[in-house]
Amino acid sequence: MSADAYEGGREGGPMEPQGVQLFDASGSLVETEEAAREAMVGAAQAAVAARTSCWELINGAVRFVIELELFPAFFGFFIVGGTIKSGICGAPWRVIGGWVGNNAGAGPLGRSARINAVRQGTGGCANSIVIEGEPLAIIPGFQGTYQFDGHGTTFPHTTIWIKWDACP
Repeated sequence: MSADAYEGGREGGPMEPQGVQLFDASGSLVETEEAAREAMVGAAQAAVAARTSCWELINGAVRFVIELELFPAFFGFFIVGGTIKSGICGAPWRVIGGWVGNNAGAGPLGRSARINAVRQGTGGCANSIVIEGEPLAIIPGFQGTYQFDGHGTTFPHTTIWIKWDACP
């Protein structure tokens, strides 16, 4: 906005805007501040919609196919849902939350990753899993440990990103 649109020394502060026009995300003029605010919120929500991604957890011969719904955050992703589709006792498992940080370690998620899931299938299996790790240096993914039912044995893993889309 140009300096001509401001008038100094008025009530409400030295730089109160005069005659401000309001627009939506496409540049169309809108009538009210509320309409402009709604357009801004709608555009922001559309820009940061959750995305589906496919991952594979590897621990020797054990391989879990993991489909994650990721919501982009500042320098990382919040996990808002997903499924461990195969390779784990009692599959499918419902992913109930977590995050995937980034290699730079910037932002609120840092460099770590965590996936929380609960069993949906049947069988004599554990009921929950927590997968944790730190990012790999060269390929997209992370390595660390996973543990069932919140206690007991921990297992090492490498989890790699396969693609932005549903898993096969």
